[in-house]
Amino acid sequence: MNDMNPGLTIEGFVRGSYERIFDKQIEVRHHPLTNWAQADVSGGQHNFPATKEHVMRTLNGLQHALYHDGDKDDLLNELSEFESTALASSTVTELATAITEARPILDRAFERPGNQENE
Repeated sequence: MNDMNPGLTIEGFVRGSYERIFDKQIEVRHHPLTNWAQADVSGGQHNFPATKEHVMRTLNGLQHALYHDGDKDDLLNELSEFESTALASSTVTELATAITEARPILDRAFERPGNQENE
């Protein structure tokens, strides 16, 4: 049995993205830029087009932040694969699954510049 909650998965993606973009913690449910995450997903499939549009805009913001950090070409290429999968999704569950499957890439993308370990 799959216990994935698409709403929480998408909300987690949004939180991680915006925290990385703005380099500080964001409360998704009450932040004016991100409160759509819970509202759209709670509407289920009916709001999917808006949810997908917001997720893609959030991903574009994350990519922009990483691009401006510099030296992130490999990570940006991996994120473009996730972007293709997310764009191909046609349901909230498919979109959440794409996020879940991209989790290792997203975890690296969500790292703040000062918090990366030295190799």
